[in-house]
Order: sequence, then structure tokens, then C-alpha cells
Amino acid sequence: MRQEDNMEKVTQQGQKVGHIQCIIRCITEFLPVQTLLQCTLVTTTWEREARNQLHSRRFLHLWEKLLPAEPDRSMATYLSKPMHHYGGPKNVQITIHQKSNFTQFLSEFAQFAAKYSKTVKYLLIDYPITAEPSQSHDFFKICSTLINLTSFTVDPMSWTGNRGDPDVVQTALRKNLIPTNISFPRVRTLGFYLSSCPFAPHGDEIIKNKLVNDILPLFPNFDRLLVNDVIYQGANSKLFDRLLNHTELSSLSLTLENWGTRDTQLMKHVKHNNLLTSLELCEITERNAPLYEQLLHRFSPYLQKFHLYSICSNDPDQCTLHIPIFPKLKVFKISGGLRERFPPARFIFETKCEQFSLNYAKQFPSLEKLCVCNGYKKYITGDDVTDEGFLEGVVPFLWDVFLKENIPACQTLREFELPFPLRARFRLFSTDLDNTEWEWRDSNDYFDRIEETFPRVGYHVVSPAWRMERMAKVERLVRIAVNLGFSEERVAKGLMDGCLMDNNVEI
Repeated sequence: MRQEDNMEKVTQQGQKVGHIQCIIRCITEFLPVQTLLQCTLVTTTWEREARNQLHSRRFLHLWEKLLPAEPDRSMATYLSKPMHHYGGPKNVQITIHQKSNFTQFLSEFAQFAAKYSKTVKYLLIDYPITAEPSQSHDFFKICSTLINLTSFTVDPMSWTGNRGDPDVVQTALRKNLIPTNISFPRVRTLGFYLSSCPFAPHGDEIIKNKLVNDILPLFPNFDRLLVNDVIYQGANSKLFDRLLNHTELSSLSLTLENWGTRDTQLMKHVKHNNLLTSLELCEITERNAPLYEQLLHRFSPYLQKFHLYSICSNDPDQCTLHIPIFPKLKVFKISGGLRERFPPARFIFETKCEQFSLNYAKQFPSLEKLCVCNGYKKYITGDDVTDEGFLEGVVPFLWDVFLKENIPACQTLREFELPFPLRARFRLFSTDLDNTEWEWRDSNDYFDRIEETFPRVGYHVVSPAWRMERMAKVERLVRIAVNLGFSEERVAKGLMDGCLMDNNVEI
């Protein structure tokens, strides 16, 4: 048989396999959201399976009791009339009110876990500590019936609402509060929300340390850790010693509030962990920046992924982050939004010198992807920030840091995610205090900076033909709106607010 005939036969067989529903269903389970959206355009079968997969990944937030504003979100209502999650919900958060009927909740939670024991993979749940230890045992035993759970985040809280309630504190300090005869072997991501944890009168950290030490053995195979906590000045480091010195830890997401001084010793006993390759720092302020800097310097030789999420400082001049050299870093991501100036902080790179503020070859010698994006867009509906609105907030930062004129080009970068201007010009800097006068720049200058700084990226955005075609489409939309009677100023505001289109919409 000729080689051409063999190739044709293989192609035909591949096309047949690509239409088998069960195979498509298996494939879609491993695809990211953006790829699933593209799969909806292939065939009817691919569209159906891709949409089913997207529905199954929808976030499900349930409450232990009926809320007047959201009657469909109670546990009991969902059990009797579940919302559409193809095959059952995968991503679930359960919120428990203080002083609720915890016995009734455990009964309903047991029914939910029995019904969806094989579908739930990601669970974020409140953990009320009551005066009865047996209820704590029942709580974890029910959680363990979710046999395919891969991510578990727990939020310990006082059932009475009083974090210093003597009965709750006494129960929390008991040795047998957490059961020892159960295990979560499939959980790889473990999370602790500790800001609502009960506290003892003689030390806020005592109960936190005990709960974490008792819960950790239930998860023998976790390698990704999420911690959200409030740390006070003078706090001891036992909790972080226990968590960050976990030998198999490869990924850490950290949110700390109310940290105090720059000379903190919290990281003093944390060992160098060459397995920690991914770090996410959240809610950065001038108060917790010193601690985050210690983390960066401690783990910078090993990190391959680094994400700064939501810089919340009100004064950029007061919030300064010293960025060390990352010899192995491949992905650097900064996300956030909802502020006039982004990010509201000042970055000082270790490679800064008189000639330029950043030297990619020395600061990030292995960098392959750079992402500066609007992280709030996916989660906030009321105060959403459009791509064009985010561009105006972030472009001064890009212009002065990552795309600064005459800095040495980054020869290793292969992929980026940056906002792009929609029209032929964009606003760069405000020239007065009232933000009524602006310095305008040609959009081609922005794209040229990208091409000069990242010469190895073969994206279509660096193509002059793509730029001209894209801008022509936007201007055509503007002319249509003006011909319908809208002023150009109102059309420009519509583009800014996202009312007319957003950056990724094809006209």
C-alpha cells in the first residue's frame, strides 16, 4: 500500500474518532476554559460536550439556611431542586451562619455529599467549632466521603460568633477535636482561612497552631498551600514554620493582613525549599510588604511562577516592593484593577542601574511569559473594569517599567498578556491635578514598544497589517454611531465603559 493511502486511511480514522461523543467528553475534561470556548465552534457534538463541561465547572455557593434574597442558594433547596451542573457540581463553597442549627446542617451536608460524592473536586467550607467535639468529627467524616476531592479549603470559626467564647475555646484546645482515623489522600491543594479562627485570651496564635497541626496529618499528599490570615506584630512564627517547611510544598498562595514592622523575624526559621516553584502574594499593602519581600528573597532562586494579585495600597510612594533576581522564573503575572493608578506601588528591581530600571537578561534570564491583566474582571460584576479602562490605568506603569524606552530587550519571552489600545491614539499621562488634560500618544508607539522590547514574540499584534485592520474596524463602528446621532465624545465613553465593545470582540 502506498504511503499516501496509509496517510489518508489514518486521517479518516482520526476524523471518525474525533466525532465519538465519549472520547470528546474525556478530552474536554482536561481543556482550559478558553479552549473549551473555541471547541463550541467545531461541530454540534463538540459544542454540546464543551458547554456541558463549562456548566459543570460553574462555581456553586450554598448556604446552610434559606436566605430571602437568594432562596435557591440554601442547601435544602439545592438538594430538592438542583441548578444545572452537568453531571453534578465540581466547584463548591458552603457558608454556615453563626448560631445556626448545626445538627440540621450536618444532616443536609451528609445528603449532599452522598449525592455528589464523585463529582465535587474543589471545596471551600466554613468549619464552625461548637462546644461538642463529636460534631467536629462528623464534619470531617462527611467531607471525607467526597472521594474525588482534590482541593480542600477550610475556614475555622466560632459557632457562637464570639471568637473568645470560653466554651468554644475550651473545645478548640481539646486533643481529640480533629478525628485521626480519616484521610484525604487525593487532595493536592490545601487551604486555611484563619482570620475568623477562635482565639484564646492568653494568645491568639495558640488555637491556630493547634488546629493547623491537627488538620495537616489528614492530608498526606498535598503539595499546594493556600493561607489567608491576619498577623499581628509580635506574633510567633510557629505556624509558618510548620506550613512553609512542609517538605513536599511546591506552590504557595499567601494573603496576610495587618503586618507590622520591617524588622520582623517571622521568616527566620523557614528553610530554603527548592521544591517551591510557584508563589502567589495577594492583597499587598505597605504593612505586609516587608514580610512579602522576605518571602521573595527566601524563595527567589527556585521560583518558576510568580503572581502578584491585588496591590491595595492607597499611596504608591509608601508601598515599595524590592524585587530580587529570579534566575529560573518562567511566568511573571501582575493582576488587579479598580484603581486609577495601577499598580498602586513602586517596584525596585535588583538589576536597576543609572542607565535603566530593569535589565531582563539579568533580572529574569529565563522569563517566557509576562502577564499584566485585569484580575477583577472575572469576579466583580457591579464595578467591572473594561479592557480599555484598565489600559489607561496600567499604561503609565508599563511605559515606565516593562516597556520603558531603551531598556535591553527581553530575548527569552515567548508569550505575553497585555492590554491594547482600541483606537489610533490613547491617553498616557494626566498633565493636571484635575485629570482634565492628558498627554496623548499614537497607538503605533505602544505596539512598537512591545515589538522592540519582546522581539522573539511572534504574535499577530506586532503585525502592522493587523493593527491597521483592527483600528479600521473600531473607527467604522464609531462612524456608524456618529451617523446615528451620538456625539464622538459619547462614543469614546462607550468604548471606555465597555458598552459598545471590548478589546477581544471582532466587528
